[in-house]
Amino acid sequence: MKINSLILLGLLLVLVGWTLYQNKISPPITQRTVPDFNYETLTGAKGNLYDHEGKPIILHFWATWCAPCLKELPTLLELAENQKDLIILAVAVNDKTAKIQHFLNKMEKPLPTNFFVIEDTDKTISENLYKTYKLPESFLIHPDLSLARKVIGAQENWNNTEWNNEINDLSSL
Repeated sequence: MKINSLILLGLLLVLVGWTLYQNKISPPITQRTVPDFNYETLTGAKGNLYDHEGKPIILHFWATWCAPCLKELPTLLELAENQKDLIILAVAVNDKTAKIQHFLNKMEKPLPTNFFVIEDTDKTISENLYKTYKLPESFLIHPDLSLARKVIGAQENWNNTEWNNEINDLSSL
């Protein structure tokens, strides 16, 4: 009887722990203006988020080891091609340059000039600043650098009418 109770208690603790782990919710960014950060792209260009003030921004967190991320990334690239005023900062989380470059090379076309790939190997940007723990995750940012919307999970198609209209609405504010 004691052993059964201990086993039941152990299973209950494992279940509660697993549930808490799986439901780890990214705490919202409470400030009106999104946090700034410095970055270096894969091509060596340096900048910071605030350099893009005046334009709508998608801050997109992804990884080469994340299957949903890889599936949606081509449509995000198409959105960048269609929305020339939009800036997309694609932050590769916990990835190495060689893996990122290998994946991008397989796409067989150059990145649009408004699409920047950034490494976040130590998760400083994703976890420390933006409290992002699950991938993919994206932040739509107004031209005034305030948060418009947080998108958790993969999008079936970033380059659809809904997203294009939302970007156009951000641009017109």
